[in-house]
This record gives sequence, C-alpha cells and structure tokens, in this order.
Amino acid sequence: MQTAIAHKRAIIAYALKYGNSITKLTIVRCRFMVPNQNIMRKLFLLPLLLAAFQIQAQQYIPFPTNNAMWRYTHLCTPGPYIENANNDLYYVNGSDTIIKGDTYKKIFIRTHIDTIRQDKTTGQIIYPDIKNCVADGPDVYFAAIREQNKQVFVCERYDTAGKLYFDFNLGIGDTLHSGSNMFSAVIVAGIDSVLIGGVYHKRISYHWPGQTIYTYIIEGMGPAQNFFLNQSGQEGYFFHCFTNTDGTYTADTFSCTYVFPYTTPTGISSTTKEKSILIFPNPATNVLHIDMEHDGIVYLYNATGAKMAEQYLPEGDHSMNIETLQTGMYFITIKDPKTGSLLYHGKVLKE
Repeated sequence: MQTAIAHKRAIIAYALKYGNSITKLTIVRCRFMVPNQNIMRKLFLLPLLLAAFQIQAQQYIPFPTNNAMWRYTHLCTPGPYIENANNDLYYVNGSDTIIKGDTYKKIFIRTHIDTIRQDKTTGQIIYPDIKNCVADGPDVYFAAIREQNKQVFVCERYDTAGKLYFDFNLGIGDTLHSGSNMFSAVIVAGIDSVLIGGVYHKRISYHWPGQTIYTYIIEGMGPAQNFFLNQSGQEGYFFHCFTNTDGTYTADTFSCTYVFPYTTPTGISSTTKEKSILIFPNPATNVLHIDMEHDGIVYLYNATGAKMAEQYLPEGDHSMNIETLQTGMYFITIKDPKTGSLLYHGKVLKE
C-alpha cells in the first residue's frame, strides 16, 4: 500500500469481511408511553437486576494454565502493494518458569504467514481465506503469565520481571494504571458475562481516556483484541476464537480454525482416502470407534499440538479408549505405515 489512508482502508475492509473484535457500546434511552409507567419500569429493571446478581454471584475463573489456545490474525506491511496476514495460534501447555521468585506459566505462539495483495490497477484487495493451516516454523516462547488476588501479571520473553496487566477486582468507572504497554491507563465502562462451554465468564468492557471505542477482556480467557502485549509492526489485530477444556468461544462468524505444528504433513484439508475411514461418535465420551479399509498409524493430538497417543491399527473396526482424556478438542491424524503418506486428518470433541 502506498499511502497510510489506503492501508487503513485495507484494515477496515478486512474487518468488514472477517469480523472485528473491537466492540462499540451504545446506550439507548427509551421512554415508555403507557398508562402505568411505574409497573413498566419495574418490569424493565427486573432482567437488569437479575443479570447483575448473576455477575456478582458467579465464582472467579482464573486464566487457563494448560490445554487452551487462542486464534488470531494480524496484518503487517512489509512493502508496497503487499501485506502479510499472520495466522497466529497462542497456547498454554502447563509449562512454567520462575521469575523473581514467582511461578509463571509459559505462553507459546505458532504462526503461518499468508499474503494479502492489492491489484495495482483496480486497487482491489485480495485476502486469503481463514482456514486450517500449517506453521511456517517451530513454536516460539512468547510470554509468561501469573495471577494473584484476581490480578494478572505478564512478563515478556525478553523482560526480567512481570508487570501488572489487568485487575479483575475493578468496577465500572475505575481506572487501571498498569505497567503494560498496551493498557497503561484504561477506564472500565461496563461489566457483563459471556457463556463459554456452559460456564459464565465475567466480561469487562474498557476504553482509553478520551476515546469512545470500546473493547473487552474476559475472565479466564484474556483480551479479545491484542493478545496481551503490543507487537512491533502490528497494524490490525483480529481475534477469532478461544478453546479450552470447557468449550469454545467464537468472536466472529467463522468456525474455530487451527494452526498445526511445523512438522505436520501438508494436505490437511482433504485427503484422497478419507472416504475409506470412519471415526465415530463425535463428540465422544469414553470410546472412539475407528473403522478403516486400510492399515494405518493413528496419532491423537490435543488442542496445543501435544501428542497424546500413537497406535498401529490394521484394516478393520477398532476402539480407542479416551476415558482418561480431559474434555476438549483433539485432532486425529492417520498415516500409511509403509509410505508415511497422510490418509486422514480431522477433529474430534471429547465430552
């Protein structure tokens, strides 16, 4: 893009196509022209009071420390008429580290880079599809996080100490002064809750002083705009989904896609022999049935890419015991034992 205006238009166009995680809150005042306004006011306030009671009563949900992932896309500009769309998957797998005597949980990032192009003649911007993809390189340690008394502290990988990132003790109208470059000072504008896998999570809407654009952070999940820290070269950041053992939270109209580890074979969207392999039920509770017309080596991965099982299965109908696995999303890969070629790749949900 040759101008800043063209680039901003590109970000807006991307947001319109794929959904924007920035939430703008609008307050509408209503006047009810009815004979008995006192009764109507009470009926109108009742749902609000019940919602407020629900928010007060729900238990605090801490940040996940294992088997959770966040899916984002961010745009950056390496040169004229070209942009990169980075498909980022952040995850936690239980790994920890000690920083200044405190135990932090490590956050890792996995990235696949797609290209966004602009037609030099028409100015039309051509975006890549949001879909499953394979990382361009090994996973990278991104940051570390810990919680204490509902306060979240984050330490970037090159820092030597953690900084206060957010405080879930805050109420409407409170101002957060943190050490994070992203927040520094923000004002809490509203508090409600969202449902993730049958569990209500507290959601706080906030804005920067002097601004009217609101975004939010969700208890037990994190922010729905930038992922915890500002990143150099970042132009536009779009949150798609969050998945943990409770379920999946989706911020836009697209299904929750996945960035597979660097060593994953290509061709994950479809295979030539998928029709000869049947995996059921899905979702599954204790046992997963695998019916194959071909010998295969079955690999089972959790949502962060860690291998949970590996087993050779001959042609026929087989049962895999998954009773001891945590609830959540898993991925099954089946390879030809002789050639190593990919026979099947798909998702399965453990309830």
